[in-house]
Amino acid sequence: MTRQLLLPILPALVLSMPASAQAPVGTVPVHGVYTNSEYGFRVRLPNGMSGVMSAPPAPNHGVRIDLGPARVIEITAEFDAALLGSARAFIDAELSGEHGIKTHYSHSSLDKQPADEASAMVDGQDETLVVQRRDVAGGVFYRAYLITDRAHLAQDERIFHGLLSTFHEQPLPP
Repeated sequence: MTRQLLLPILPALVLSMPASAQAPVGTVPVHGVYTNSEYGFRVRLPNGMSGVMSAPPAPNHGVRIDLGPARVIEITAEFDAALLGSARAFIDAELSGEHGIKTHYSHSSLDKQPADEASAMVDGQDETLVVQRRDVAGGVFYRAYLITDRAHLAQDERIFHGLLSTFHEQPLPP
């Protein structure tokens, strides 16, 4: 995939990591509930699945769950440093380098709060991006991202939306 993500949160990882495998170098394994106190959110990983987060001293933006070869879910956050101002502007910036893709936009939610969702086919992979902007500390974007293949789309979307249903905002530190 030629896509360059706006948020390079984790080092390059092996794209398939069973729950029993060791975390790649530069990461820390995550099981059960992932909590990010810097950006104010938590999410419960599905039973039997593990994820990884960046090891200190690298910034901790979120968690990555590898579902299989070229299939991944990322739940991350970042401050609105580019002053984009809206979830839709964030999605447009994220997809701006892609050409010839058809993007379907819809409304979604994270923790019962409005969010924007975009689905697209990019380089033969199905991609779904859900983004919410929270107006605190100059703006925080919460980003949920699924990349999968056509053969696993239904299965991976169930996992993705189940994971999103466990997303909860928490107070940001002072």
